[in-house]
Amino acid sequence: MAAAQFGWRLWVRPARAVKACRNVKRCYGTTSSFWPSVTEDHPPSPPPKFTSKDSPKKRIPPSNVMDIPTSADFPIQPLRRPISDKLHIVSSTPEALHASLRAHDIRRAWNVYKQMSREGKLYKLHGDDHTAILSWLTCHTHPKLAAIFASRVHANMRKYNIALDLRDYHSLMLCHLRNNDPRRVAQLFQKLLLHRIKPDARAYTLMLAAYGQAGDYTAATRIWSRMRAELPGARADMDSWATMIDVCGKVGDAAEAFKLFAELRASKARIDRKVFEALIRALGAGGHIEAAFELFKELKDGKHGTTVDLETYDAIIAACEAADDRESARKLWSELLEFCGPKSHVPLASTFTRLLSICAEDGEAALAITLFEGRSRFYPPDLHSYQSVIWALLKCERWADATEWYERLVSEGYMPDANLVHAALAAKRKVIA
Repeated sequence: MAAAQFGWRLWVRPARAVKACRNVKRCYGTTSSFWPSVTEDHPPSPPPKFTSKDSPKKRIPPSNVMDIPTSADFPIQPLRRPISDKLHIVSSTPEALHASLRAHDIRRAWNVYKQMSREGKLYKLHGDDHTAILSWLTCHTHPKLAAIFASRVHANMRKYNIALDLRDYHSLMLCHLRNNDPRRVAQLFQKLLLHRIKPDARAYTLMLAAYGQAGDYTAATRIWSRMRAELPGARADMDSWATMIDVCGKVGDAAEAFKLFAELRASKARIDRKVFEALIRALGAGGHIEAAFELFKELKDGKHGTTVDLETYDAIIAACEAADDRESARKLWSELLEFCGPKSHVPLASTFTRLLSICAEDGEAALAITLFEGRSRFYPPDLHSYQSVIWALLKCERWADATEWYERLVSEGYMPDANLVHAALAAKRKVIA
């Protein structure tokens, strides 16, 4: 009632759509209506109708890998971005797609690809054309949309019998990982093994990150052991070491992170800076903020053969955020700005986001808006930044400003969290009252 009164577009599914979603849930055991559940060898088909004999209660439970939670649907239907209706597609041909890709006009390339799909012309494309689209989707500013579009490209490749190679699996796994959907990352890894494609270090590292995102340390250690057994050069891959140490930090096991770091140091390999940064984050998440600052100081003094950079500052600020040391995070931000000044560097987008989260928790609306505007000058705005500003405004009880920012967020096509939706509706009621 309140949503209709305010004219806000809430996602209300029709009765037939709700019934169809329930059928999908019975068949595939998932809460998402975005994703096709198909095999590699067969095109998508409508969900079968159950009879009294084959009740959905008798279906075989999923394996342990499939028990990873899937990202939930959002209760808000995003508005169409204004620019998408103004694009003019000259032609829906492979030549037009190639010209768009060469011009780095990714939005136009996607529209050409989508138009070719509608006209049934995707059979004219080579497998590398689909691969190029998938690789560009990994940089999409909307992770949710990127994951949806990547699944569409995946379904099109199956439809036209185009075999996926390792690059395609990398892109698909990364798109779902950015969407905080480790379950589908695990499904893709299983399909990769099913088609007898040997995973490389990057595929294993993406799988480690997915298990870390899900908080499943036991499964991460199994993948880690398998990677070291099957890949001869795994011990020299610093990305996998850093990811595994990050997994330890996400589950709060700083002792295991120290153990991995000691094992790497004993191998007498040249340790990359990203491993030190992962250890700093793990120490902060484990509550050892003093040890994290000590390691950071040693890096600044050059005792480990490397020096600090923007990523190092981001790691120590992340450690402060995990340890709830907000005062130290603010001091480090000021120090980072001084570090960037002479070199004409810009802090990382993730560092801006961390400071915005701290402002949202403290209710510092003015500083949050300043940080958002500073971030927007160098990086595209994202969902987390918008939500942090709105939460800061809500904590300051600036209901009108919070409502205005919320409408701006939805008009940009972002899908906010459910808690923010209810808080914004309550703020709208207070503005009207």
